[in-house]
Amino acid sequence: ETILWSSTDIISPLVDASASSENCIDVDQSRSRRVYPIGRLDADSTGLILLTSNGDVVNPLLRSGDDKSKEYHVITEPMATDDDIRQLCEGVIITTLARRDGVAAVPVTAKTLPCIVEMMRAENNKKTRDDGNCDNDADGNQPFSPGELRFVIKEGRNRQIRKMCSTLGLEVTSLHRVAFAGITLHGCEGQGEYVDLTEDEMITIGGGPTREERRSPEEKARRKLKKQNKKRK
Repeated sequence: ETILWSSTDIISPLVDASASSENCIDVDQSRSRRVYPIGRLDADSTGLILLTSNGDVVNPLLRSGDDKSKEYHVITEPMATDDDIRQLCEGVIITTLARRDGVAAVPVTAKTLPCIVEMMRAENNKKTRDDGNCDNDADGNQPFSPGELRFVIKEGRNRQIRKMCSTLGLEVTSLHRVAFAGITLHGCEGQGEYVDLTEDEMITIGGGPTREERRSPEEKARRKLKKQNKKRK
């Protein structure tokens, strides 16, 4: 599995398979293996995309859940007010296209689930390098824009954040995904670059060996003996 830092000219083929831009599947051809994006990222958005050659990890990652949340940094015009942020947190009604049982996409109108939306504030107007930009200081920090919002959502509805903001009269001018299912852009050198997941990150997304599989034969034997002793008591 691989982390890709996507730019606006690299898109997920699940968004627009007919687009002329370089797609995610092409990015990893140098390794002679076919990979697929997990989920989608709009062509006009940037940031993290997970690529995999293991189909077993795709569906679990796309299901809603506490450990499958996605984090975005968003700039809007005009700047969101406190009331806008409150409404976004509580959920707003949007219409998105959704596929049902493999049939053609149909419009679905529903309120978004409660989520985290907050104005980004940090000491000295900086954020961490996990957001992906390496043009920063020695501590790995970079400045963020005034009024920049942090979204953490569990859903994955089509163009969800853009439509949520549009409902309140806010136009999204920049949308950057910085985390997905606990995985960040840490290690990517810049847009269009990619890096393999660590073993711990593979376990986090369900694509690596379990803790039991990682134990040495000696440790497995000790644990087995310990369990046997407990049963005898």
